[in-house]
Amino acid sequence: MFRHVLVPVDFGPCSVRAIAQTCELTRWSGGQVTLLHVLEQEGKETLAQQQLTALGRWCRRPPSVLIVPAHAGVVATILRVAERLHADLLVLGAHGRHDPGRRALGRVTCGVLLSARTPVQISPQMTDPAAHPLERWHAVGRL
Repeated sequence: MFRHVLVPVDFGPCSVRAIAQTCELTRWSGGQVTLLHVLEQEGKETLAQQQLTALGRWCRRPPSVLIVPAHAGVVATILRVAERLHADLLVLGAHGRHDPGRRALGRVTCGVLLSARTPVQISPQMTDPAAHPLERWHAVGRL
């Protein structure tokens, strides 16, 4: 399975779903998860750290948390971090936080898909925004 999974997070609904999906994926395999936030605005490091730590509680083992400034752009930063960490898989949300009803892939997701040397998994959007991200797996477990 995957030993190291990198999840870029922008705190939107699609990236939160990507975290939940990654935690389920690595729960049984014991893989390491790194949550990455590419910082576009200075001064938000503490808030991003707190949010990533809170989101990481879904994982069986606490994930590594990484906050990196976007000096070279978001896509280039994600790809550089993936190579530096020797990630086996990148898991991204379908698109950013700005339009949860959007069906197309977002700018960052497309950029990563086109340039990544690491396998990329796109976490699908939630069909019911009120449902908990892990609800589908809880339902399967009840069968």
